[in-house]
Amino acid sequence: MKKKILIVLLIVAILNIGIIKNNTKADRVVEENTEETSMELELLGDLSKGNERKNGNPKKPLDIKTYVKLDNHAVHPRVIYDESKQFNYPWIMVFTPYSFMDDQKENPSIVVSEDGENWYIPEGVENPIVGKIIPPNTHYSDPDIFINGKEIELWYRQSDKEKRLSRLCRIKTKDLINWSKEEVIFDYGTGGYGYGASTVVFKDGEYNLYYRNHMSFNSEGYVYRKSKDVKNWTEPVEINFDYGPKWSNFHAWHIEIDYIKGNIML
Repeated sequence: MKKKILIVLLIVAILNIGIIKNNTKADRVVEENTEETSMELELLGDLSKGNERKNGNPKKPLDIKTYVKLDNHAVHPRVIYDESKQFNYPWIMVFTPYSFMDDQKENPSIVVSEDGENWYIPEGVENPIVGKIIPPNTHYSDPDIFINGKEIELWYRQSDKEKRLSRLCRIKTKDLINWSKEEVIFDYGTGGYGYGASTVVFKDGEYNLYYRNHMSFNSEGYVYRKSKDVKNWTEPVEINFDYGPKWSNFHAWHIEIDYIKGNIML
């Protein structure tokens, strides 16, 4: 009997060692390829506990339809308000669906509104604007939209998590229907993640660009650059945030930067 017990224990020990090795290898792969997803999960926290996040949401959220048929999980909005209706609508929004945290659904989409509350897809527009046909593991996130005078510009980040590729791109339009060919403004290459959560403020004929030069929680990552032609840029200047003593260990993640009455606002 003792011999049989020893044999069973030996088999269990061998199986456990194999599982530990496989899990270690799997953890390493996950760490290498899904860095951003892990960060997002950490931000979300345990949604099954507490009501903090529920209390932070409006009682009546906006009903914004996405191109994903199963749900309307809309994130990362950026809104233009143009009282003159230069492009036919006073309110124009770009956002990305994020259906159950599925990166491949995270592609820029356009909706418009007459009152800022009721939003719809304008006639002639087919969402997503970018990402109708995409390579595997690729998505187009972190959109920004603004008027450069005569056109609307849409900036976004192209990511391929498997190749660890990251690019900052833009397209332009005069009617929300016909868009220019994609331009790659910055190419981070395949060495990691960069150019995330960008904001472009077009002011006095100049592009003021704010973005993360890395996507790590461990330190601040926002930098500032400017250009008049999107070809010649100033060198990146690191942005330092003062959150006060209570939030001294806090680091900005996805923020929007704008100029309001001459002041820079987050």
